Amino acid sequence: MKPIEYSVSWSRWALVDLESIIDYIAEENLNNAEAVYLKIKDSAIRLERQPEIGRVVQELKSHKINIYREVIASHWRIIYKISDDNVDVMAIIDCRRDIDDALISRMINRTINP
Repeated sequence: MKPIEYSVSWSRWALVDLESIIDYIAEENLNNAEAVYLKIKDSAIRLERQPEIGRVVQELKSHKINIYREVIASHWRIIYKISDDNVDVMAIIDCRRDIDDALISRMINRTINP
C-alpha cells in the first residue's frame, strides 16, 4: 500500500511570518537567513509524508484545542493543522516567544489589517 502524500499549503499569515523572519535575519547575515529559510522549508516539506510527526501544541491543548500541531526548525515553531490530505501551515513563531502573546498579537493585527 502506497503511503498517502499530503499537500502542504501556507496561510497568508504563515508566509508573512516567514518573510519577516528571513528579512530580519538577513539584515545581520544573509547566509544565516538562507540557512534558516531552508530549515523551515525542509521541515514543512517533510510534513508531506509524515504530517503526524509534530506534537499537539501544548499551550493550545491546555485550552482543549487539539487540531494544531507543531514541528521545530532551529528556533522556530511551525504550527500547522491536518485536514483530509492537506497540511495547512498556519504560523511560524519564535520558540523563545510566549505563544499566547504571539497569537493575541496576531489576532489584533488581523483585526486591524484584515
